[in-house]
Amino acid sequence: MTDTAVASGSPWWEDVVDVFIAPGTLFDRRAITPKIGGAFLVLIIGVTVLYYATTAAMAPIYDAEFLTGAQAAMKDNSNLTMEQLQQVRGVTQRFAGVLVALTIAIGSLLLSLVVWAVGNLFSAKLDFKKGFMIAVFAFFPRMVEFITNAIQALLMSEASLTSRYSVSLGVGRFLDPKSTAPAVLGLFGRVDLFTLWVTIVITIGLMRVGKLPRNQAIGAALVIWLVGALPAVWAAFRAASA
Repeated sequence: MTDTAVASGSPWWEDVVDVFIAPGTLFDRRAITPKIGGAFLVLIIGVTVLYYATTAAMAPIYDAEFLTGAQAAMKDNSNLTMEQLQQVRGVTQRFAGVLVALTIAIGSLLLSLVVWAVGNLFSAKLDFKKGFMIAVFAFFPRMVEFITNAIQALLMSEASLTSRYSVSLGVGRFLDPKSTAPAVLGLFGRVDLFTLWVTIVITIGLMRVGKLPRNQAIGAALVIWLVGALPAVWAAFRAASA
């Protein structure tokens, strides 16, 4: 049996297991046949289910971040009231599952564009389909993050749950979101276990699928990590200059 036949016959659940325990083997297999429909569906459904399963535990964080955002919005627009913002929040919560699924789907597409573009800047042998495959598998560690964050939130006092960084396993945990510049928080908040795990998966994908040498793959992954910080940093600069 050829390698292609073996790869094409591999079940989706094997990909889901390997992304956690043997990502190199996974990417070697999917470099031949980048079929990820089953894994992509598992990712979207899994994250959506985990969102609902952890909502009660994470409620204090969601409430605190809503209040912070609402206060900032009312400061920028004096016509807004807390009641109006609460109504918007209520509508959003009704469709939370759909929004979570769309966020993962769109996020995977955006990350795949970045992986493909940056990878090719470093001379990786990537087309968009392979970039999408790397991006989808790189999102799987976020499922573990949902569980880890919820467990921490259950064990911590509500008073200490002031933002999502309160349960971060990284630098953001030690930064006060009220006194730290948003641009700094957006950048250094990405120095955490799960974002680094995602970056490592991308690095392995660039090596095994894009055929980049290790040093080039690490360099490309670091650029992708920096690109991931740009939305938060840009939003912070825009808010500061408004």
